[in-house]
Amino acid sequence: MIRIHATDAQRWDVRQGYEKRALMPLGSLAGRAIQLQETMIRPGDNVAAHHHCEQTEIIYITSGSGRFSVSGEEFGVASGDIVVIEPGESHDAGCDGAAPLRFLTFKLDYAKADSDTVWE
Repeated sequence: MIRIHATDAQRWDVRQGYEKRALMPLGSLAGRAIQLQETMIRPGDNVAAHHHCEQTEIIYITSGSGRFSVSGEEFGVASGDIVVIEPGESHDAGCDGAAPLRFLTFKLDYAKADSDTVWE
């Protein structure tokens, strides 16, 4: 069993247009390159288009509303929605609501971490 308290989460890492923090650090599951990350996009902000060469991302929207664009298809998202992004799929996101868009990202095949991200 693995039990991680909210107070164990890393501090927020402020990036261009969004903030993120690891909730379950890489290496928590022996032999598996998986990370659980919390992301917040403030109203009016955007995450620029990018793709991952090997990672699959499973995104669960926890609060707020916004939009995602995956491989050229743009759609709205809100609390409870799930988005799965496969390796190579270009994607970006933005918050168009009054409150921050918050979501959990389960990163699979995360062995290369940030070196797997290609900004477009």
